[in-house]
Amino acid sequence: MRIAFFTDTYLPQVNGVTKTIKKLRSFLKNKNIENIVLAPEDPSEVPEEGVFTFSSFPLPFYPEMRLGVPWDKRVDDTMAAFRPDVVHLVTEYPMGLSGLWWAQKTGTPIVASYHTNIPEYLMYYHFPFLSGSAWYYLAWFHNQCGVNFCPSQATKAMLESKGFKNVKVWGRGVNTGAFNPWKRDLALRQELCEESDGLVLLYAGRLAPEKNLDVLTNAYSQVKR
Repeated sequence: MRIAFFTDTYLPQVNGVTKTIKKLRSFLKNKNIENIVLAPEDPSEVPEEGVFTFSSFPLPFYPEMRLGVPWDKRVDDTMAAFRPDVVHLVTEYPMGLSGLWWAQKTGTPIVASYHTNIPEYLMYYHFPFLSGSAWYYLAWFHNQCGVNFCPSQATKAMLESKGFKNVKVWGRGVNTGAFNPWKRDLALRQELCEESDGLVLLYAGRLAPEKNLDVLTNAYSQVKR
């Protein structure tokens, strides 16, 4: 089997989407399942094996993320050489659209995954008036796919309420080899908290407005009191 992933974000960007693709590619490699990634070009990065990049530009309000430029003829050439059995659309923007158009043109099965709640993010970046249009576009995009994967039952219910069809939960797990009680480090805990039984709170993620870190810090203050 051959799988082609179309994504508008990939390494060296660090986010949930890139981490998911990286882990999935590692799993597929272990299963001897061929795959490639088609992503926007990052001028500072040399693509790893199996990653093909295309002309891109930075988002004005989110410069660390770059969007590809549809339609790039090299997409046709890359896909014709690889001949995938399945196209997986990881994002819904220029690269995702390129994958959607190519798959429809060639009759290749399409699956998609929903990772980022862009309509809600627009509120944080002062574009709330675009939220309705964003939901309309996302439903249009995903409803052309055979299966739409999302991470939780709550997300599934939300998407279906917005008119999404063929939604399935693609759950996430915890790597118990890396995260388990045996990793507990009392010396580190004492370094972080003077009280041996004190409360230590850890946030692991990007520093961005949509992460609502002000809610987290306020909650910590209340819990500590």
